[in-house]
Amino acid sequence: MAKVTGKGTIVQLEKDKTKARCRRWQLRVNDGLNSHTGKYRTHTRRFTGTYTEASKELRKFIEEIENNQVQDRAKYTLQEYCDRYVERRELNKEIAAATARKLRSNFKSACAHLGKANLAAITPEMLNDMYLAMLKGDTLSDRPSSGTHVRHIHNNLTLLFN
Repeated sequence: MAKVTGKGTIVQLEKDKTKARCRRWQLRVNDGLNSHTGKYRTHTRRFTGTYTEASKELRKFIEEIENNQVQDRAKYTLQEYCDRYVERRELNKEIAAATARKLRSNFKSACAHLGKANLAAITPEMLNDMYLAMLKGDTLSDRPSSGTHVRHIHNNLTLLFN
């Protein structure tokens, strides 16, 4: 069971608006020092609503972390987690339908290589090998991917892993 240190923080994502007008927030909760890495582990979650609602959601988020209800990425394959990630962002209205289609397309390309791999087992070397293979032509269309397409896949996977 994780023990949360501190009360958590609420970060305003719409910097051009006042606190009263802002409706996009990031909730951050620290659960202590990781003995292996020596770094603090931070859980984050985006929230849409007023600051008061975000404060209530932060308390719920802390409770979820302390009761081990926050999803464990180690039990998913890359394919399962990609599907879950896009669906969650689409349902929370964080992304538009067109963006969801692009994400699914990028993740489909990545999952052709690593889709069956356990999410916790994927290493940076595996990702680099995948990118090189895609640039050489190991793709769904059997044509080499452009550097721009591979960079988009990399950026989306980085968001997914964060």
